[in-house]
Amino acid sequence: MLLCIVAAGVLLRIVIFMIDPVLSRDSILYVFLAEKWQESGSFAEVCTFFNSFVKSAYWIPPLFLWLLKTLAPLFPSVAVAGIVLNILTGSALIAILYFLVRSLGGEKNVALLCAAFTAVHPTLVELSIAIQRDNLYLFFCALVFLLLLQAKRRNTPWPVVGAGMLLAAAALTRYETFELLLFLPILTLGACLSGELSFRKGIYAVAILFITAVVAFFLLGVIMETQSWLLPNYGEYFSRKWNNLF
Repeated sequence: MLLCIVAAGVLLRIVIFMIDPVLSRDSILYVFLAEKWQESGSFAEVCTFFNSFVKSAYWIPPLFLWLLKTLAPLFPSVAVAGIVLNILTGSALIAILYFLVRSLGGEKNVALLCAAFTAVHPTLVELSIAIQRDNLYLFFCALVFLLLLQAKRRNTPWPVVGAGMLLAAAALTRYETFELLLFLPILTLGACLSGELSFRKGIYAVAILFITAVVAFFLLGVIMETQSWLLPNYGEYFSRKWNNLF
């Protein structure tokens, strides 16, 4: 049944895109910048080009554009690569939500209902056929929570390592991931106080998660050749966020 729901979700997304294949303004911008990166081979040049007509103190995280320009040779264009990437991750989100509900103790029928809702929800369908970062960000975050639940359920730290890697990928997709990091220790503390998790295992899990995330964050930066850009840009973002609070 789950396979049928996912297949229906994929078909729905493809049909809606074929009916209205017009790209949004942001989608066109992402495609253009990914093509610029592909042509120049330098993320620094892309940033310089972007800042020449968009005045911003910091730039968007690079992972989404890097995926677009890396996948582009496999497809007719960067735009097609972006659509395929988002349809696949958006459709995978249907199955991920099913397993999330099951990991939380939900019955199979409830999980299937949630998966069906995800498959047809207008906003999620729209995100799946737009070349934007939101869909990829939701995909990474959902997998992080699923792996953390699996680690607790199976009483093993290995899924936490995977969650840390995906957390780094999410952080390189949207800055908001770092704000999400504030809630993970709080959720872990809540699980410890409720007796569902021992304090020793909770501290151990949080340490593994953050260490893995930091290592993966900089390793992905090296792979994308954006390591020199990461700290100054993220530092500027959070400096401005902090100043806006006070």
